[in-house]
Amino acid sequence: MTKGIFILPHTKRRMNERGITPKMVELALNFGRRIHAPGTLFYFVGKRDMKKITCFSRDVDRLEGTTLVLDPGENVVITCFKNKNFLKSIRQKVQ
Repeated sequence: MTKGIFILPHTKRRMNERGITPKMVELALNFGRRIHAPGTLFYFVGKRDMKKITCFSRDVDRLEGTTLVLDPGENVVITCFKNKNFLKSIRQKVQ
């Protein structure tokens, strides 16, 4: 896992429910787009971001659309989910 990032028990439960592995979280943190919103930091892995990931594993195939929600001050992953259209919706909310 990436140093300095804490995953809440709630987040671990959501990861299990949604089929998001710790490796997918690590890849999202390392290669995903950072999107700042008031009081929240998102990491989103879109189709373009997939090209940056050179390791090919089972998780990479399912990585597109993975979104992490972090508390930016505490470096805590609050929750995670998958939504390939998330980037469009968050841009509308932030603007």
